[in-house]
Amino acid sequence: MLVRNQSPCPYIGNCHTYRAFWEPFICFPVTCQATCEQKWRNLLDHSYCHADNILVNSCMCVVCDK
Repeated sequence: MLVRNQSPCPYIGNCHTYRAFWEPFICFPVTCQATCEQKWRNLLDHSYCHADNILVNSCMCVVCDK
């Protein structure tokens, strides 16, 4: 599964790489982007955006291409 960069999230990679280094990872719809970006601004926020195709972690938020 390829991942394309989603500003302001700086990391570009694939879901396998994310999963290896950022467990747990969840791929969620693009409608959730604003929420993810807001959470990205708070590196201590480990909440996840609940929608399809968005990968969210405490310091990243990217759209996962299938």
